[in-house]
Amino acid sequence: MRGSRFEATYIAPQKFSKKPKKFTKKISESRKFSKAGSVFRDWKEDGADMARKQFEYDCLFTKINRFIKDPVELKKTYDMLLKYYVPVRDQFFDQIASYSSYPAIDWIDFTNHCNTWSVVDKNLKMADIDRIFIATNVELEEQDANEDRSLCRFEFYEIITRMARTKYMEKGICASME
Repeated sequence: MRGSRFEATYIAPQKFSKKPKKFTKKISESRKFSKAGSVFRDWKEDGADMARKQFEYDCLFTKINRFIKDPVELKKTYDMLLKYYVPVRDQFFDQIASYSSYPAIDWIDFTNHCNTWSVVDKNLKMADIDRIFIATNVELEEQDANEDRSLCRFEFYEIITRMARTKYMEKGICASME
């Protein structure tokens, strides 16, 4: 079956080099970053105070208070979100940097990431996540920077909260957001 689509034969001519091998000395260079000598010298890391300010600003735009009516439960939810604000924020930053819809997370990328997190199970189905995504994306006030089919930072906290309530509270696994 020579020449058929199942077999291809190619014989390459052998190359013989008569040039002597040169030995080169490898030099490794170690460079160290100095923030003080860089363009980032005035940049300050976010501390706990800045994280609190970011959280309070995000809370101005979320609709969490529209689906958690009990003031005690709402405070517990906000306390829990504030406690884990920095790692959740970093997860948001990781997602917007990794996918195509910067500076937001689009629907497909978010559902794919839910599979990566392994949150989809019998208590939280993909259909639940789709429904929650749509509910989170409803804009009560028009926001030009907030696309209709993607999540910005404050919506990311809201969708995480909605998913937790659906998976744990509505299914009877937990009675509270504590």
